[in-house]
Amino acid sequence: MDQPADARTRILDAAETLFAERGFDATATSAIAHAAAVPKGLLFYYFPSKKDILASLVGERLGPGRIDPDPLIEPGNPVRSLLNLSQKLFRVQADSDVLRVIVWREQHSHPEVKAKLAAHRRALHSTIEKVLAGSLRIPVGGSGCGLLRWRGARS
Repeated sequence: MDQPADARTRILDAAETLFAERGFDATATSAIAHAAAVPKGLLFYYFPSKKDILASLVGERLGPGRIDPDPLIEPGNPVRSLLNLSQKLFRVQADSDVLRVIVWREQHSHPEVKAKLAAHRRALHSTIEKVLAGSLRIPVGGSGCGLLRWRGARS
């Protein structure tokens, strides 16, 4: 018997594939349940509405929140560190239809996707700051927007 997490993951996997192929509005929940090999009732147990599937999919599978910046940092070399981050982001994007298709298409018609994309941008900004701060020889002090201080700093 499937573990609950397996069924939930299969639902999200199926939704990701179908939303990328057909679009959100053209994908029926019955098609998602069929592709995930779960009863439709189980789909609604995990996700009360189709919009909840979309929000969970984008929220869980989008973004730099899954990226650990520490291995990307090369102390004293911010350019190499940013290139490492860029390569990692390209690999994450290449692995997901969410980034390539769903988010860019659905953000204009679904506010929850637009909100998740805004959160993604904030997380990406934070990850960039962490990579830069870790790679700089002279630490950036204080809180707030370290990139602005870094860009204006002269050493």
